Amino acid sequence: MRLRPLTLTTPKCLIPIYGVPLLDHWLAMLLASGIERVLINTHHLADAVRRHVRQSSWQDRIDLVHEQELLGTGGTILANRDYFGGRDAAVHAQTHLVKKIRRPVTTQQSSRVTESPSASF
Repeated sequence: MRLRPLTLTTPKCLIPIYGVPLLDHWLAMLLASGIERVLINTHHLADAVRRHVRQSSWQDRIDLVHEQELLGTGGTILANRDYFGGRDAAVHAQTHLVKKIRRPVTTQQSSRVTESPSASF
């Protein structure tokens, strides 16, 4: 998904979808599904992502790592394999995941997201 010029000043994960940053849609779905902690890699405009996470109600369940150079999905997982502590779970949030949301998520609704039956992780 090409989002320029929006992403010149806002990281893609903070672009609002239905008035809610894309990252919050992902976090609401992941954390509501039973995932206990989330590792987020930052790169472009990382300070904005860090500020957003610090203000998030989920901040205690989020760990951030910065990639000076993007490693790609497999590279990020490999570089942070110790984080997973031998567990077999990894989730990679794709931008298209938002299409699976049946209705917009508001801040008040974030703990009880409705997702379509076809959504899978």
